[in-house]
Amino acid sequence: MALNIKTSRGYDYKRADFLNALKALGVKKDETIFSHSNLAYFGVPAGSMTSENIKTIFLDSILDTIGSKGTFVVPTFSYTFPNKGVFDIEKTPSVCGVLTEIVRGHPQAYRSEEPIFSVAALGAKARELTQKVSYECFGKNTFWDRFYENDGLILNFNFGVAVTFFHYIERSLNVPYRYNKLFFIHTRKNGFIECRPTVYFCRDLTNELLESEWLGIDKIAQERGLSHAVKMGRGYITSVGARDLYKLVQELLEKDTYFLTKARDVANKPSLQSAKRHFDLKISQPSIDKTIGALSRIPRDMVCDGYDACLQALTDQIPFKIYDIPTGVQSGEWIVPEKWTCYEGYLAKSDGQEIFSYDQGPSCIASYSQSFDGIVEREELLKHIWTDPLSKDDVPSAFLYYDSNWGFCLSRFLSEKFTDSQYRVVIKSDLSYGSLKIAEAAVKGKKGDTIILISHLTDQKRFKDGLLSTHLGIRIFKKLKEGNTNLSYCFIILPQSFHLPLYLNLLSDKSHIFGGLLFDGIGSMPYALAIPKGGHADFVSKTVNAFKEFNPEGKIEELLIRLNAGFEHKSLYWTESEIPIVSLSGPESSETEKFVSHLLDKWETCS
Repeated sequence: MALNIKTSRGYDYKRADFLNALKALGVKKDETIFSHSNLAYFGVPAGSMTSENIKTIFLDSILDTIGSKGTFVVPTFSYTFPNKGVFDIEKTPSVCGVLTEIVRGHPQAYRSEEPIFSVAALGAKARELTQKVSYECFGKNTFWDRFYENDGLILNFNFGVAVTFFHYIERSLNVPYRYNKLFFIHTRKNGFIECRPTVYFCRDLTNELLESEWLGIDKIAQERGLSHAVKMGRGYITSVGARDLYKLVQELLEKDTYFLTKARDVANKPSLQSAKRHFDLKISQPSIDKTIGALSRIPRDMVCDGYDACLQALTDQIPFKIYDIPTGVQSGEWIVPEKWTCYEGYLAKSDGQEIFSYDQGPSCIASYSQSFDGIVEREELLKHIWTDPLSKDDVPSAFLYYDSNWGFCLSRFLSEKFTDSQYRVVIKSDLSYGSLKIAEAAVKGKKGDTIILISHLTDQKRFKDGLLSTHLGIRIFKKLKEGNTNLSYCFIILPQSFHLPLYLNLLSDKSHIFGGLLFDGIGSMPYALAIPKGGHADFVSKTVNAFKEFNPEGKIEELLIRLNAGFEHKSLYWTESEIPIVSLSGPESSETEKFVSHLLDKWETCS
């Protein structure tokens, strides 16, 4: 039952009323408090509605009550996403009410550097709670996590106990109706702008049943004596301990996982939905050459139905095991993105004459391009076209998932022909929950030591760097399957080479892995071998020696050994698992296959 604090006539409340309310709620010295607020519902304060008077009534009263060892925290959310400008830690205003702006602007306040759900704090633990937080919105080492560990008090003004803290609980318990999504958001601090990663535990916006609905929790918390409410003016104040609230919500979610959503009372609980686009890849008498040719016409973006269809078609060549890694799974600082589905895309002249379309070749649309439909000026169109600066004829790659943008990937030869003043752009696409897929096939040898053969399939813009590496890998694996090997071999197909850690995370034991050979640049000239920096001398030295021996006439200059700076960056992932990975590039020819066979023979004889 809410206590009724009497107010004086002529106004709805004064500072003494607020101090009495804090006392009635048991707010103590040294308390760490977090508050959502909507002060207008209290009515008219004694004095005036100026910021200075609001500060005196609310902020000064709270600080006086909790003392010098207490801490007061408010939300200063700005909901700054990639397409909504720059988050300025010092200047971006809060959208959470006048009290939060008063705290944010206080000369002794600390504000967290989280661009979507920042908070500002005053008091003894202000710095501890807000500085050097995680880049996740609600994960470990965020403000919310530290607030929970400090057993903070939630003190809300004209709000119940159902607040943003619930999202921290959902993330901690990893509820099935939300998933991690990575954003890169421009952030300004001390005059400098940088693009920072931010991970938001988001829901499926296309499914209304997964919207948050927190009705009834206040009543349950009050009935159990966990929360307390006091009337003041025309409004009320609610208090509840963070740990008490966490335990209550955890209990409710254990009984009904969807208790915090509109699906609470639905018999058939919804799941995260994925968009679907069908690709028919039935290939008569599927030779590897026919299969690879068919795949070249299918979109093979990182997470998309086209890529999945391509992997399924390749199972006609090798009985692959397919691993599904859901959207939101994290590996290092990288997170599996959502599925991208492009339904239509084309560029036309202003009179409607089509220049090119997605159906003619998916490489023309930048991967993960956002939807757009409209007439644009030539100058604006050129800002959304990616070309290869080193080649007039080649089509580059562009990955726009983190840019929240739309665009085309074209040759400079084609783009330089755009001379009209206006063009019609149509791109229809969407993002949905999905899974990144990895294919695996194994050959069991006499010994347990295993070598991983690795190809990647996604990069459809650079045809030779995707399908040709998979083509080579399948041919090599078939030969291994027909033989009797000493070593064991595992052939995997990744979307892109840097997804290798996701595969390694699936392995409970990596001690048996001797090393790995990545086909990364098949179709390029000259031959090249990229080796990891430092360590792994045994596997790497055997591979390098075999590479040098391949030309018996001594034409070693045609088989260059190259340390690739880009590979060194990738090897940061691989050296974490202490598995040596060597990367091979070379021409599209039978000679490359012969070299790999020669390399396998050397590994076999040395094993």
